[in-house]
Amino acid sequence: MLYLILSLATFCQEPQPAGEEGLPVEVPVKEKSGEEKPGENPYLAIVGGTIHTVTRGTIQRGTVLCKNRRIMKIGSSVRVPDGARIIDAKGAHVYPGLVAVNSSGVVSGSGTGIRDSFDPFSINVDMALAGGITTVMAGNAVAKLT
Repeated sequence: MLYLILSLATFCQEPQPAGEEGLPVEVPVKEKSGEEKPGENPYLAIVGGTIHTVTRGTIQRGTVLCKNRRIMKIGSSVRVPDGARIIDAKGAHVYPGLVAVNSSGVVSGSGTGIRDSFDPFSINVDMALAGGITTVMAGNAVAKLT
């Protein structure tokens, strides 16, 4: 379960301009109203892990701070709000989610739409998530260009 949370948390990261190593980076987020449930803390922090980013290299003993399932800050000096749910990633590596462009092993079948080609209960889905794949492309990339 931890691999899924770590993969999904980093999946939402957008490319950011390079900043000073270790300093928190603000991630622009469009707030959606109605996502917060009364009495529930909207924050999740993944702390202490080695964070591998797409644009800023590696952050040692870093923190990924999420609010309402969206990444807000990434860095080694991110302040975690009181009451946030904390996942201790000490000794673990946190990566962005991977994209499977050729997903014949995850999405299969000869159906005309995703509903006919995707089985969410397939062992292949579990294996893809375990390998860090969070996004798959259904169908043939070349066929969509012609």
